Amino acid sequence: MTFPSHRLGVFLAMVMVLAAGDAALAQFWPKPNRHDDGFWHSVATDAKRMNGWPRPFEYPDRVSVRAPFAAMVDNAWQARATLGDYHFDEETHALNHAGRLKVMWIVTHTPPEYRHVYVLQGFTEKQTNARLMATNEALAGILPPQAIPQVTVTGIEPPTRSGAYIEAVDRNAIRAIPLPILPESGGGGEGGE
Repeated sequence: MTFPSHRLGVFLAMVMVLAAGDAALAQFWPKPNRHDDGFWHSVATDAKRMNGWPRPFEYPDRVSVRAPFAAMVDNAWQARATLGDYHFDEETHALNHAGRLKVMWIVTHTPPEYRHVYVLQGFTEKQTNARLMATNEALAGILPPQAIPQVTVTGIEPPTRSGAYIEAVDRNAIRAIPLPILPESGGGGEGGE
């Protein structure tokens, strides 16, 4: 039996490809090695993901959604635990009464993981150092040395106002309330004389 020449060429090419074995086929389709189960492991992982979708992706999605809230909570506790300009005496930069009360509140009411005192930096390095020293002295008078929280300088001013300002606003608001006056009875109402 004789093969036509064009069929013989195709047959010989197929034999050569098959004879080349794995090396020729590996460029088109990687053959998994019996000793290296990485390929089959990835196939199994992908199959489990597809069958379990969306379960494998719920936890990372939840974490990514909750992450901004954790940052907001941290920032809120920092704002609550910051000693501002009005907590210090303007001349000596020692803690005033409001500042001592704020330090007491921080060490008694703040959860332990957020128990950190922030001091707003002054206009000069000398003012900032005096504020830090006054804060550390106040903490040393309240707590034992091993329980003193960390004190850090911050440039972020707390979003609050001094007590004097708030008192002035409240007093002005109370003064602006009109006096309660009953309307005069004119006798001309509905339903009669």
